[in-house]
Amino acid sequence: MDLADHLRVIAQNWWKILLVSLLVAAGVYYLTSQKPEVFESSATMSVTSGSTNGGSGSTKDQSVFLAQTYAQLAVTRPVVTKAVKRSGLSISPGTAQARLSVSAATDTAFLTITAQGPTPRSASRLANSLAREVQLEVARQQTLATAQDLDSVNAEIATIQAQLSQVPSDSPQRSELDARYAALLDAATARRTQPNALVVVVSPAEPADAPTLPRPKRDALLAFIAALIITAELSVLLRALGGGLNGTLDSETVRAAFGLPVLALVPSGSGPPLVEAFRGLRVNLAAMRPDERPQTIAIVSTQADAGKSFTAVNLAMSTAGQATGVLLIDADLRRPTLHQRLGLPKAPGLTDVLGGAELYGALYSVGLDSGYEADEPHRFLAVPSGVAVLDPVAVVTHDLVARIACGFERLPGLVIFDTPPLALFSDALAIGAQCDAVILVIDAKRARLKSTRDTITALQQADASILGIVVNRVKSRREHYDAYR
Repeated sequence: MDLADHLRVIAQNWWKILLVSLLVAAGVYYLTSQKPEVFESSATMSVTSGSTNGGSGSTKDQSVFLAQTYAQLAVTRPVVTKAVKRSGLSISPGTAQARLSVSAATDTAFLTITAQGPTPRSASRLANSLAREVQLEVARQQTLATAQDLDSVNAEIATIQAQLSQVPSDSPQRSELDARYAALLDAATARRTQPNALVVVVSPAEPADAPTLPRPKRDALLAFIAALIITAELSVLLRALGGGLNGTLDSETVRAAFGLPVLALVPSGSGPPLVEAFRGLRVNLAAMRPDERPQTIAIVSTQADAGKSFTAVNLAMSTAGQATGVLLIDADLRRPTLHQRLGLPKAPGLTDVLGGAELYGALYSVGLDSGYEADEPHRFLAVPSGVAVLDPVAVVTHDLVARIACGFERLPGLVIFDTPPLALFSDALAIGAQCDAVILVIDAKRARLKSTRDTITALQQADASILGIVVNRVKSRREHYDAYR
């Protein structure tokens, strides 16, 4: 399916696509509007590293790293539990964790704490409580780290002091111990005076003016757009998988799909609309230039039950009044039906004539149905299929038209051949190649794009001249006919 077919399927189903999309949008709007309101509030914190090593770039990198570390620390269970107690909210730590999110910028040392709640105040209280608890937790951890570092230094200082008390003042070892003791004192002083990382709330959380959720209008609009796209593509997919046509096809749609003119749109049922459709087919044939007007026509379909034999009979009836005569031949030797439709014996018929019998004995004069008789009291000639043969293809492959013509002093002006379905048997190709033209019959409701196109390609490769398409079983237009009777 190319882009043109893609867009054509969407255009044909636009109202269904729109209706489904509107229903989906309405459903989403209703369901979303029933959800409880959710308010959101955010607090922003800055992180500054306490390290004095390296340049400003190194300090910035350390601050960014600390911010990312503290973002993970903020959502741990112990910190959240303390924040809930601080906030005074009657929620569990698990609920609080579900309502909280903490993010750290990748290029700046900022933390953003976002909290949700059923009211503006509950959301802002939870966010500010967590921000304050992060500050306290960072301070506690830094104090603990400093104490642990000093404990190890003080323990070593005490060890050195004990050794100095036992070493004589003139001992060479004393000078080494004095140097080590002084270094440890300097390290302890440096650790005590080392600045800690600074975590500051630069923008506390404020109660929100409007709820963040639900957003029924936004969600309904997004659902409408998504449903519009999905439904449109689904209609294309279903058409591609099924390859079906629409029962209300018009001439332009069929022409665009198959690249062939539409000779008639035949409605379902019977009566005046049906008669008018075949009169239109007759007019289309008569409107051709005399030197281009076909004398022999094969009626072909892809599948069985497409209305091929029905079309052949009605074309014969609608053109029975032409002065040069009409001959209808049942060349469907697989499952012949014309003798039943016309109330004729099956044999003698075509196979008998091709086997050497006289055409005169297989020729029958047929009157018209009541729908045509009122103003066209004419008759046409018909040849049934004849006795069954083992190899129908071999029978019709060579000189079919010439051997029929031998039975006439002058061949009737229009000779119509009914053929077996092309997708099942190759007889139709052999017959179509010998005729002046081929009319392809498709069922508007059951025809498939790919198989119909394959039929057209096969006919063209067999050098058959395809006159056009008759679309059978389209939606009846009887109401339009009755309005102008």
